[in-house]
Amino acid sequence: MDTEDYVIYGMIFGFITLWLLFSLAKILGGSEKFPKPNKDHESGNKE
Repeated sequence: MDTEDYVIYGMIFGFITLWLLFSLAKILGGSEKFPKPNKDHESGNKE
């Protein structure tokens, strides 16, 4: 196969993968199941 074929198939595969990922996240409830990030900068300074 030519390089162009790999690029086209890569773009199609990437698009389908992202579409499935976002569809699955939407079905599972989106960001409701994930903790909301803190507005403070303390989350990175845990000791």
